[in-house]
Amino acid sequence: MLHRSDNVLVSSQPPAYPLKEADYVTVDRLQKYRDSQRYAIPQNIKLENYQSAVIWCRSFNATFGTAKLSS
Repeated sequence: MLHRSDNVLVSSQPPAYPLKEADYVTVDRLQKYRDSQRYAIPQNIKLENYQSAVIWCRSFNATFGTAKLSS
């Protein structure tokens, strides 16, 4: 998921505030549970509108990894 805020970067805990659909975009489903992975960013997504990338589990509302995006 690409997130408009970098607030999710301070811990691996889910955010204390509810996420709104306009705050993030899902890039793809998790490919596997270990090792490195690559995901293509669809052309219709403007990365300048987002501040972080997050590996997040919707079922358990758990954040497994984050990365700050920079220009």
